[in-house]
Amino acid sequence: DSPLVKIGKKETYNVVLLLPVKINSNPRIFSGLLEPQTQLDNVTGFAIDFLMGAQMALDSLEKLGLNAKVHVLDTEGSKEKMTQLLQTQAMQSADLIIGPFFPHNIDLVAQWAKNKQKHLIVPVSAPASSIEGNPYVSLSVPSDLTLIGGLAKHIAKSHAGDRLFIVKGATKEEEDRNRYFQRVLEMYSSQMGKNIAVKEVSGGASGREFANLFDLDAHNIFISFSDNAQGVMRFINNINNAKNQSPKHGRAKVTVFGLRSWHNIEPLNSYYKNRFELHVAMPSFVNYQDEAVLKFLRDYRLKYKADASQFSLQGFDVVLFALSKKLLGLPVESGLINYFNMDNLGPNYGEENTSTFIVSQKDYELHLVGVETYSLSRKIFPAIQDTIKSENTLPKDGKVDEE
Repeated sequence: DSPLVKIGKKETYNVVLLLPVKINSNPRIFSGLLEPQTQLDNVTGFAIDFLMGAQMALDSLEKLGLNAKVHVLDTEGSKEKMTQLLQTQAMQSADLIIGPFFPHNIDLVAQWAKNKQKHLIVPVSAPASSIEGNPYVSLSVPSDLTLIGGLAKHIAKSHAGDRLFIVKGATKEEEDRNRYFQRVLEMYSSQMGKNIAVKEVSGGASGREFANLFDLDAHNIFISFSDNAQGVMRFINNINNAKNQSPKHGRAKVTVFGLRSWHNIEPLNSYYKNRFELHVAMPSFVNYQDEAVLKFLRDYRLKYKADASQFSLQGFDVVLFALSKKLLGLPVESGLINYFNMDNLGPNYGEENTSTFIVSQKDYELHLVGVETYSLSRKIFPAIQDTIKSENTLPKDGKVDEE
């Protein structure tokens, strides 16, 4: 009954890609007047990477029989430019829209898509609230709430018999994340017929206080949903001091679960991540040993004389998935770095990718522990959605962290 699947069969489809290419911000690059110090605008770089990955997907889709006119529109990353683009013929005649990238434009286009009954695929992280009351929006990247829910499901399945500790939130947002995690954990523990206890601890506790919490004969799991770099490092340093209390404490099995943003905290170096086998919930995962990924990288380099970034892989996956499913009716789920398990909360909601990659660091390398699928609880989600912000990987200031 969802309008998301009601794109009628046509001889030729109109597809729009909304990308912050920012041509006007890179006049020398696009004119070909290059100098050794010439550099692309940071945002332009990832937009072009995404576009080149998308073009490779379009090549594959053409072989599968897709006949489509694809319009690439430069949003310049601004709300003013996006407002102008909404009036263009390309947008008015679009059957499917992929983009935009920044929160202020996502909100604008999502509301426009609802009014115009146009199907919108959001290719980057966005709040779960984006699909509330809007069945025309699809989130191809799991929201932070979904990632936390997937992490809770993983812990319920894999660590029900271990000692679980959750670090008390320092802000209301962190407390909301903690509360959501514990509610989902309770839901799955109830389904499993188990009573999984989680003890709350202070991230500012001393090394000796943390050491007293360790069970030297058990697996000690510490969970934190803080996104404050100073708070995270205070917690890590204190738990590291606990491991250094004695040789026995040093041998104790201690694992830390945190947010994906922790990989961007520079002081949290590989030594700490490795010592505590840092586990995080990720929306995607690149396996450079996978033959399909390696083939894509080789083909990309051959086609563009450049190395693919994660944005290139994301562009390929999202475009191949969206157009295969929505226009060709082909059930594509596994991408190069994504797994698309789409679900929604009800008839007045859009759909969201519910796949969570649980990734750990061991032997100084990232390893995929498993993939969990989790749909936001209808009972839990409405109560706290307004207090949870999206951990958008593309901040408004345009600074992008490739990792």
